[in-house]
Order: sequence, then structure tokens, then C-alpha cells
Amino acid sequence: MTQCLFQPLPTLFGQNSLAAGGNVMGVERQPHNGVLFLATAMLKTAAQEALAYPKVKAWVESVRDFAQGIDGGLLEWRYLNYADKSQDPLASYGETNIKFLKEVAWRYDPDQVFQTLCPGGFKISAVNV
Repeated sequence: MTQCLFQPLPTLFGQNSLAAGGNVMGVERQPHNGVLFLATAMLKTAAQEALAYPKVKAWVESVRDFAQGIDGGLLEWRYLNYADKSQDPLASYGETNIKFLKEVAWRYDPDQVFQTLCPGGFKISAVNV
């Protein structure tokens, strides 16, 4: 089963976030209204995933390329919950937010337990600023 989802990302989200004190995702940095795009495939076997993954990835890349061809059509920000393992959503949060997240991680996890011993996910230690 495949799914294609379009979700509005109005600048109002960022404005409301700033008014409430802000957050580290950097949504307020978006210059204009946008649309989040999510493509998924639900599969039963690893063999099906091996066949479908490159096709879904190419699908997403073709939409990104299309948006990039429109003046102001491609927004930098990526929603972590919709991100694929080949993407780097944390890097889209902005340099100031990345530095803050790294400082907090270092302060509360100086041994980097969550960065090294917890498998999977996107790691702030892997983001270059």
C-alpha cells in the first residue's frame, strides 16, 4: 500500500511559535507558506522493501526537484517525523538551534550515551554546523 500526504505549513505556525517563546525546530525561519510532502509504502517483507524503497525515494526526489525549479518553491526545513534515513532533518533547524541542541546534549549527556548507545534515529552529534 502506498500513501501520499500533503500537509500545509503556513508561516502562521512559525509566527505562533515565536509568540509562545519559540522552539528548536526552526519553523519560524520559513520565508513563506509551504506544503509538507510525505510518500510512504507499507510492505510485508524485506524483499518488497528492497524493491519499493528506491522507487519511493525517486518519487520524493522528483517532487523535490520540481519544487526546486519554482522560484521559492523549495523550503529548507524538513519535518523529522516524515524524514527518511537518507535525509538530515536536524540540519534544517538552523545553525543557532543546532548549536543550542548540541550544548544541551553535552550538558545533560556528557558521555554521549544517547548519541552512541541508542540505535537508530537522527543524532544531533552527526549534524555539522
